[in-house]
This record gives sequence, structure tokens and C-alpha cells, in this order.
Amino acid sequence: MRILIPTDFSRLSDFATIMADKLKALEDVEVHFLHVVDWSEPELDSKGIPHAAEGEDSKALAAHLLNAQNKVDELKSKRPEDTFQILFGPRTKTLVEYAESNQFDMIIMGTKGATGLGSWLSGTETQHIARQSNVPVLSLMCDRSDLEIKDILVVHDFMNKGAMDLPILKLLEKGFGATIHLLYVSTIEMDAEKIHEKMDNFAQANGLYKTVRHIHADRDVSSGVTHFNQMNDMDMIIIGTEGRRGLGRLLKSSVAEKLINNLYKPIITYHIK
Repeated sequence: MRILIPTDFSRLSDFATIMADKLKALEDVEVHFLHVVDWSEPELDSKGIPHAAEGEDSKALAAHLLNAQNKVDELKSKRPEDTFQILFGPRTKTLVEYAESNQFDMIIMGTKGATGLGSWLSGTETQHIARQSNVPVLSLMCDRSDLEIKDILVVHDFMNKGAMDLPILKLLEKGFGATIHLLYVSTIEMDAEKIHEKMDNFAQANGLYKTVRHIHADRDVSSGVTHFNQMNDMDMIIIGTEGRRGLGRLLKSSVAEKLINNLYKPIITYHIK
């Protein structure tokens, strides 16, 4: 498994690193750190070294680069087995393109949620990445070094019988012996028997064995997930979204974004294909 950690060298990035190390304990995981200097279009010299374009502040760019390189060198000394990259460009676009072109299996991000200030790993930034990235995103808002992953909540509409492209789910189920809770949030009256049948088909298609089925009635999906979690205290939440298309009654990207900003739980978002 290949994991990408966007880093701004803050404590939030440490949260992501702690989670990646938990996964490392389960199987062979390659961890790659990426720092993006938010600089629109730096010019490169013949050696590939970035310089400020005409009219831009060359001293500011040089200071950005020197600070980032010093921080990366410090990380390298502590984690010689991992790899590191510094890129320039619009943060979200650069990160998403890099993750997809290098075929990472997951992006792990620490985030401050909706009110985060003083760090580019804010809830808003994480929202944008979760919405645009075809690579699954695991976001978390606090230190999870003591986290025991025993109960994982999978929020889905279960209409698609196909398998999810989410190998980490099987890894968590097997590695931690976790129970997978399948949740359908009902905003209108539905046939419970049919939903249970679709849940069973979903579990079979994804090779999930230790599952529990739940139907929870609520006014909307984000409220339903929040209330269900308050009553059952899940360790991790996984939600599929329609991503860039922004369609679907249950799994619009806005639902996942609300959860990212407001739940102090590790949340994995992935795009339904």
C-alpha cells in the first residue's frame, strides 16, 4: 500500500503520520510526504531550480524553499525509510494531480476542521481535496495514537452491487479484527427487507465477513451519521461520495464535507465509480 501525507510540518501532519504508522504495523506500507509551496507558476532554471516569475517576490520564494527544505531534511533524519517531495503550485490541484499520477492508494491528512486557522491543512482545504481526489482521503482532527479500531462505520446507499476500490477496508477488518457496521440513513420510508438484502450483497461483493446491518431514520444523511455515531461511538467512518459529479441523493460530496468538519473521528472518503 502506498500512502501520501501532505505536510505543512505542523502538529496536524504528525496526526497523519501516527495513523500511517498504525497501518505500517499491519502490512508493508510505503509512506511518502509531500509539501506544496503555494506559488502559482515558478520559473525553472536549466538545473530545474525554481525562481520567481517577473513581477513576483524572488526573496519570498527563496525563503519558502529554504524553510521547506530545512523541514524536509529534519523529517528525513527521523524517517530515513520514507520518501519526501517539495512541489510548487496551487495546493489542492498540485496535490490531487500528484496523488493520482503516482498511483497512491490513500491520502492521509490531519485537519483543524471548519474553524482551523494558521495552517493550510484546514477543513476547507481537506474538503477540496476530498471532493476532487480520485484517491481515497483519510482525514483526522486530533492525535489518534491511542486509537483502537474495533468498529468501522460504512455509510452507503448500497444500490451498487459492485465492489469498492478500497483495499484499506479489508486491511482494517483483518488486521484489527474490526467489525464493519453497514449504515443506511433513511430520510423517507423504505422497505427494510430490501435494504438488508442489498447490504448482504454489498458485503459479499467486497469480501466483508464481520458485518452488522443498520438502518437509521433521520432528516438528512449528515445528521443521521452524526446521531448514529453519538449513540454507537464508532472508531472510524467511511463514506462514498459522488465526488466531482456532485449527484446522488445520499452521497453528495457536501455530506462528506460536513462530516470532515464536524466529527472528531477518522473519516475516509472515496469516490463511487
